[in-house]
Amino acid sequence: MDHEHDYEHILDRTSPAASEKEIKTFRLAGFWIRALSYAVDLVIVSALTYLITTPLFDGDVAWPVLKVTFFYVGIIGSFYFILMTKYFGQTVGKMLFGLQVVRKDGEPLDWLTVLFREGVGRFLAQYVFCIGFLWAAFHPRKNGWHDLIADTYVIYDQAEEKRLQVTLNSEG
Repeated sequence: MDHEHDYEHILDRTSPAASEKEIKTFRLAGFWIRALSYAVDLVIVSALTYLITTPLFDGDVAWPVLKVTFFYVGIIGSFYFILMTKYFGQTVGKMLFGLQVVRKDGEPLDWLTVLFREGVGRFLAQYVFCIGFLWAAFHPRKNGWHDLIADTYVIYDQAEEKRLQVTLNSEG
């Protein structure tokens, strides 16, 4: 099985004073591992929303409260994805599976990139029947709409990849 399409070369500046850029190779994360990561993040966002909104409504579950709660899920979820991606390059779901968001040019994630990816891009990807997320299943570089909008990839963290490597000795 040819996995050449699972790797992408991106440029990484090792220090601000570096005159040349080092080429690094990363393995791109596929659709299913990203979907599983996203499911973990949705559980976390739902739990955070419940913990924040329950005291506000004294456990009242009338229909208007559910609408307000869904509104809070959107707000809390937006803050969660934006802040986690900016400060850690990954959400808790991505951390669990050794995934990371990187810019295509290898530069560190800046606020503009994160806001376009996690704000504008995620909104479009999610609210158009989640087609923007499903796009990653068929895109040759595993990009969803939010990745395409922000020029990012989701990759396997190299430290995690190295940690999971084993050497087999054949006896014979």
